[in-house]
Amino acid sequence: MTLQTFQDVKITSIIIALFVSVLVDAQHEEGYCLAKDPEPYLRFSSKTAYEFVYGKEKYEPIPHCKPRQVWVLARHGTRNPSRPETRNLQSLVYVRDMIIRNHEERHSGHLCKEDIENFKTWQYNLTEDEHQNLTIQGWNEHKFLALRLKSKFKEILDMPYSPEKFTITTTDTTRTRLSAKAFVEGMFGPDSNIEILPANNTIIKVYKGCPVWIEEVDTSPEAFKEVTLFKETSLMKEATANISRRLGFAYNLTFMDLHNMYMMCAYSKSWDYYKTSPWCAAFTKDELKLMEYVRDLWYYYKSGYGMDINLKVGCPAVRDIMERFTRLANNDESEPNGVFYFTHTTAVNSALSRLGIAKDPYMIRHDNYFNVSKRLWQTSLIGPFMSNLQAIFYKCTEGEENRVMFFLNEHIVNYEGCDVGLCSFKYLKEKLASIVDPSTCNNKFCFKSSANQLSNHSFILSVISLLIILKTVYRFI
Repeated sequence: MTLQTFQDVKITSIIIALFVSVLVDAQHEEGYCLAKDPEPYLRFSSKTAYEFVYGKEKYEPIPHCKPRQVWVLARHGTRNPSRPETRNLQSLVYVRDMIIRNHEERHSGHLCKEDIENFKTWQYNLTEDEHQNLTIQGWNEHKFLALRLKSKFKEILDMPYSPEKFTITTTDTTRTRLSAKAFVEGMFGPDSNIEILPANNTIIKVYKGCPVWIEEVDTSPEAFKEVTLFKETSLMKEATANISRRLGFAYNLTFMDLHNMYMMCAYSKSWDYYKTSPWCAAFTKDELKLMEYVRDLWYYYKSGYGMDINLKVGCPAVRDIMERFTRLANNDESEPNGVFYFTHTTAVNSALSRLGIAKDPYMIRHDNYFNVSKRLWQTSLIGPFMSNLQAIFYKCTEGEENRVMFFLNEHIVNYEGCDVGLCSFKYLKEKLASIVDPSTCNNKFCFKSSANQLSNHSFILSVISLLIILKTVYRFI
């Protein structure tokens, strides 16, 4: 090779290297393009679409065993945002306009052209009057769940409705009543005329009629301090800065801005599985996981293992399972074939916690995010829209006569002490005996004892009496 040839090759190599460098820089500048991603991240905590996470494995009948009862505790299906959420999401119209302006006029953002085009066509048309209404997807989720259950357990579910054979109970909200109605349509046909009366009983909505839980958990900032602390970590601050720059802002957005964008991303995917939401493009996959963790922390302390009182809230549902199954083990023919409860996230999560399902050997906190990446408490998997716990009681002719299997979102629960999910009822009864004891497993914890109330009453009377005495004395001074 001549010197000239060598120099030509060298120059050519430099040109190619520069071209590649410019190309890489351009791609880096443009950033992640959601519109081109064939496998976007689809887990959004409690707003995850059921379609993305439910068990689609073929059901295999258990040899020598026949189902006797199907017990289901189910959250309502996909819904619209609440009133406060609707107001917050409507504010994104302004943020959307700013993002487009940042990219097209200020040339400061890093979203790809396709994602910007999606922002241009995005609209938010929901009003507060439609708050928390069940969506079409939510209706179909329950209808098809019923169809699948009827197909799996034909022997006891594929029959006309009668109140002796089926117990159907729902809370008194539109979204749960419609979820129950959709389920009934799937189970008994579109022409079935079954009246479902709502009941705020102690199984499906303990927490709402529980002043102690409302005080200690629902309205207590102390209960959610781990969420607050996580928002202030360097991880979240770095993510906030990166998201803000990606969207073209010269200042950092607030966490509420990020939360609104995340919720719009989540709702959009639950309403339309196949449509790309521009709001999901605001986040990388790692950032979506951070936002998901915020929600995991929230539910861990609101309805999970983070607060002991949540286990008490979930206890009546577990007690209902065990009392019904005990009667079945004793060959009580009065028990129905199907028991179906329609409720909310808190009820399902607390029941799972009382059973010990999705329990990690450590606490989930603000400072151990990387150490709990493989945690069992992932609300995207255990508590999506229409999350449901199924307990199936079997009568068997070989081995243990009475057996039980749990399903969570139609996945077999590999319950501790059971054989690949199939449990001896005798074992379960012994394991849960102390938990479901009627003397402790009830809603009495929700109300402060009469002794405490009397003590408080006496204290108030004492204070009033002292004030009267002081007022009297003051007159004579």
